[in-house]
Amino acid sequence: MPESEFIPVGGGDYEVARILTTDGVHIVDGDGDPVSVSVVGFDGADSYAYLGGVGTQIINRFPPVG
Repeated sequence: MPESEFIPVGGGDYEVARILTTDGVHIVDGDGDPVSVSVVGFDGADSYAYLGGVGTQIINRFPPVG
């Protein structure tokens, strides 16, 4: 995503971007830089929020090919 989507936070080295996404699976890659994701969703009768990637682990390091 373009660097222009990010705005600085405070006086430090951190930046933030708010991105509206479509339904489905998404991949976040910091290209070697640390990255954090907060996921938020809401509708008329419900809502949710969680930190993306928390508590995840590799399930199958060598998935079958073919």
